[in-house]
Amino acid sequence: MIRDFADLFLNQTSCDVHFRLQGVVMGAHVVILTARSSVFAAMFKCDMEESKTRKVVIEDIEPEVFRQLLHYLYTGTCPLLEMKSITRDLCVAADKYDVETLKKECVDILLVQLDVSNSIATLVWSHLHSITTLFDASLKCIALNGPTVCFLPEWKDLTHDYPDLCLMATQHMIKIKVYGVSSVSCESDCGGADCETDLWETEVQNVFQTTSEIDCETDGDWLEFPEQIRRIASLIKM
Repeated sequence: MIRDFADLFLNQTSCDVHFRLQGVVMGAHVVILTARSSVFAAMFKCDMEESKTRKVVIEDIEPEVFRQLLHYLYTGTCPLLEMKSITRDLCVAADKYDVETLKKECVDILLVQLDVSNSIATLVWSHLHSITTLFDASLKCIALNGPTVCFLPEWKDLTHDYPDLCLMATQHMIKIKVYGVSSVSCESDCGGADCETDLWETEVQNVFQTTSEIDCETDGDWLEFPEQIRRIASLIKM
């Protein structure tokens, strides 16, 4: 049955609605779209122009991303789901058309793809799109790899464009410095984004104690912090 539905879409057989995206036209079937998406259901059941003309212009989604979205509505699968160039946009499209299962699959893939090199970009993107699980994983990845992350070119952009996120990431780095990571074990490439550890459930009572109150802020240890982190932490202590 899934193969038959896939053929129905891929062969563009008896389509009763057409989408135009950047000069590309794709046909689909209203009965399938309305059954699989509450947004499409509202679009074609209400007294909207699309329900009358059965022609829809979409300007904010790339043609291939929308093709994958439609393929998922017909078959429950996306052939290009794991392509790094498409997963984020597909997640946004799934959210726009209320396809929650596809959105979850996209988030799961992005969690697998998360590593040190893309942790800052993923943090910002997940923040802008309110994806909590991915945001938390990105924050952990950055915190556990602070000495590396803060020397990436993206770190400077983060401090300039998203100072609140930079501050949050820095605070988590300092948690790592204060409590240590000897008990943290992680098999993921990010070095800790998927770790389950009591460190993240611990309530920090006074991270910014004086040098006489906490061992990790002796002169030797404190100098291990990258300069940008030390500057921000000093401002916080003031």
